[in-house]
Amino acid sequence: MSHGMQFLVAGDDHDEPAMPGYRIRLDGFSLVLSIGAYKHERNRQQRVQIDLEMTVHQDLTVTGDRLTEVVSYDGLLDRIGEATRGRHICLLETLALEIAELCFADFRVQRVAVGVRKPDIFDGRAVPSVRVEMARPGARAMTRPEKRCGRPATG
Repeated sequence: MSHGMQFLVAGDDHDEPAMPGYRIRLDGFSLVLSIGAYKHERNRQQRVQIDLEMTVHQDLTVTGDRLTEVVSYDGLLDRIGEATRGRHICLLETLALEIAELCFADFRVQRVAVGVRKPDIFDGRAVPSVRVEMARPGARAMTRPEKRCGRPATG
């Protein structure tokens, strides 16, 4: 990762921003793109749904109700579409990480959670999905304790 991101523990209740900020959520953004690890997936487009949440460190009281002063989620959706157009991506994990990188292009974004899923591939029997959670270095993050042979490491 170019930003040296930290992975976060899902469900961390202690990850509130220390400075003024807010969260942006985008749920159910759909794209049709070439994705999949198997040969039969290489020559057909598939629907992918994306959910994301960004923690933005910014004091909203000074934005003056101007779009140019906040993180543009509309512009982000355009960049995601452009980044996936005309190429094949093998893994949902790769797509999720690339979307996270696009979110971090704005310096105000401190944390990102990206979920991606392929709702149509198993004829309704299951929906494969991947979720990644990342933070810029210096953003508060919980890390998992190191495990050895299934037991927590002792200090």
